[in-house]
Amino acid sequence: MNDKLPLSPLQLSGNTMIWLDFAGEEKQNEDLYTLKGTTTDPKEIEIRRTLTKQDWINACYSTLMSVIFFFLMLVTALVWVVPTIIFLFIMYIVNTNR
Repeated sequence: MNDKLPLSPLQLSGNTMIWLDFAGEEKQNEDLYTLKGTTTDPKEIEIRRTLTKQDWINACYSTLMSVIFFFLMLVTALVWVVPTIIFLFIMYIVNTNR
């Protein structure tokens, strides 16, 4: 039996359950687990669907880091591609074996 499967669920109430789910192995052979849960209570679901200030901060942080990474990769690519194209163009113009 695989010991990395989700651990047995615990029913908190008639419509709410929680369980530990295996999330991966950390350094030094320590397993990581995440606590997950589910409910069928419509009021509770609606509360969880609202966006908080921390959600917006996380979204802005992820967007900013992605844009910075994109421009870093673009500059790195241009440093390798543009000089190569210029060199090949000059070699084409100066070609003496015509």
